[in-house]
Amino acid sequence: MNKKTMRLKLKEYMQFLKEMERSEQTRKQYQRDIGKFIEEMKQSAVTKEDVIDYKKDMQQKYQPSSVNTKIAALNGFFEYIGRKDLRIRQISIQKRAYCRQPPLTVIRAILSGQTGTSPAINRYAAKGSLHE
Repeated sequence: MNKKTMRLKLKEYMQFLKEMERSEQTRKQYQRDIGKFIEEMKQSAVTKEDVIDYKKDMQQKYQPSSVNTKIAALNGFFEYIGRKDLRIRQISIQKRAYCRQPPLTVIRAILSGQTGTSPAINRYAAKGSLHE
């Protein structure tokens, strides 16, 4: 499929997304992301390797969550045009464990032995730890 055909298919896909009641913001973002891919196509026929290379290029420029958003746009488009074989996996993002730190004033109060002065200080002091 050449660039001209891909651009026509992109217009059809945008209409499809509108009919599926996707938000205008989503449609604009998909238009940009897919359009950029089409413009950067090197050959007239797209291969899975081209899409993987594009993903690698995006990883050099964007945060993983942004790359995944762009991949989602491309994968939806590939499915729409009947090219499921071009779909690629998103980047795995390791979630960080969340550990809430107490306010600095609470830490100072506990370290200086000023327990009993506020409910917040008492809560942290009773646990024997500065982590909630």
